[in-house]
Amino acid sequence: ASERIEDVYSQYLEDHFIKSWMAKDTREIDESPPFVSRIKLSRDGHEANGLLSKEISEARPETADLIEFSGEEVHDLLDKLTRKGTKVRLLLKHPGSAGATQRQRIINSYEYLKSHIDTDSFQIRFYQLPSLIRGRRLDTRLLNVGWYTPDIISGDEWEIAGSRNPTVTSDPATPDGQALNDMFGRTFDDLWRYGIATAEVDSYIRSRHD
Repeated sequence: ASERIEDVYSQYLEDHFIKSWMAKDTREIDESPPFVSRIKLSRDGHEANGLLSKEISEARPETADLIEFSGEEVHDLLDKLTRKGTKVRLLLKHPGSAGATQRQRIINSYEYLKSHIDTDSFQIRFYQLPSLIRGRRLDTRLLNVGWYTPDIISGDEWEIAGSRNPTVTSDPATPDGQALNDMFGRTFDDLWRYGIATAEVDSYIRSRHD
């Protein structure tokens, strides 16, 4: 009987402790968690905005950089940021480089922002290059990145979809977040550097009504 107990104990020790202890995916208690828990996946734009809104409410960002298309989805976020005194740089798609439906959405969103967000710390520029990524970076502590995809159903080769696409959010200070931040930073800096000023877009909008 004692031999059977010892044998059961040995089997338990081997199968449930030693193998787990020696496994490659076993980590020290003070090690960082695996990457899947350091990057948060949001199913769509609404869920991502909820996460960002919570972050803004808990701690005021000093700066915020955003790459959007029309910017329509982030009106509330932009309002919260500017009311907190955050320095915001917003990139929007130039309406002249979008399809008819999106063009009007961009113009409507831009006019809304001009009339509802009045602060010296809020800057807008426009880009004409194809829209590939969308992103929102709050200081250097949180980065949310997603992708634009062709809106085939619309039948217009210029139209894109973004709000229903998943996004990922990470801390730029982590190794995984740094890779996302490098991509976002390069893209934002280049688009901002060569971005079109609001005065030119104002002129474009006026010319459509002349």
